[in-house]
Amino acid sequence: MHPTVALAVAAGLANAVLFASPVLMGPSALMAWCVSPMPLILAGLALGRLGGGIAAGVGLVTVLLVGGSGLYAATYAVSDLLPALLIVGLALRPYPGVTAPDPRRAEDWYPPGAILARLALAPLPILAALTLVDAGDAGDLRDLVRATVEGVMSAQAPGSPFATMDPAIRAQWVDAMVRWFPGVIAQVWLLRAVGSALLAHRLARSLVGYVGRTVRAMAPVLMALTLPSWYVALLLGVTGLALVTGGSVGYIAESAAVFLVVPVLLLGLKLVHAGARTTPRPVWLLSPFYIVLVFVSGLGYVALALAGLVEFSLSLRRRAAGRASEEE
Repeated sequence: MHPTVALAVAAGLANAVLFASPVLMGPSALMAWCVSPMPLILAGLALGRLGGGIAAGVGLVTVLLVGGSGLYAATYAVSDLLPALLIVGLALRPYPGVTAPDPRRAEDWYPPGAILARLALAPLPILAALTLVDAGDAGDLRDLVRATVEGVMSAQAPGSPFATMDPAIRAQWVDAMVRWFPGVIAQVWLLRAVGSALLAHRLARSLVGYVGRTVRAMAPVLMALTLPSWYVALLLGVTGLALVTGGSVGYIAESAAVFLVVPVLLLGLKLVHAGARTTPRPVWLLSPFYIVLVFVSGLGYVALALAGLVEFSLSLRRRAAGRASEEE
């Protein structure tokens, strides 16, 4: 078997095992599931479109054979195949206007920020389609989600935490789950895709010596991250729509804002890391920062989003200054 084909087949099998790890090994393997698209993305970045396609095909066939369920295969296609194909397809696309991209020049390839922005748009058509859902007697889409959540919670075993919870606290849980459920599901999808892509990118940089070539430039991602202006405008527009409208449209807009903000959060991380690099020991600043971000409250994410908007405005100024210097 050709080495490229062998590596691609191995990547597809690894992807299928990671995707099924919570079923095979229980909740303790959830972290493995979170990066299950990584082998597919790695195959595409290291081996090209052919290698990525072979890996995706092997993964899909394996899931179909082992899972034995159309719903299981459909879940795999949405959670793993879709982000991997989008990321690899965009990552191997030359920068607009470049006809012969050099694998060693990052400027010749589609930039990470543009890839991230288009990846974040993927859940939007599904959320937009949900506005057309006819909930019938249940009311609008929010009421339909509420009925579903309450039905699931009511079906819990008598001794489960939800069943023994105080009714007032339980009502607060239901309200929070109903409000954030669609947006959080889409955010988890996007975060899995981004985390898998970053890990695959790092591994692909390490594997260049073994593969013998690089398909595209593998420059560091985070510090080179910039977002297109249209994306930030879209996020602000969706957030404004969520604030001024109600019903299903307002509900979907609020849900969309929850996951569309992820690229801006990454810009905020870029600003934090850039600031930490100016200190003698960056880890002393970054370690408590991540602890506070994860364990304290949602206010940390709001602050990080604002930092991302600051970084976006600074990048606009840098680009404007660059254009002005070129004109001189």
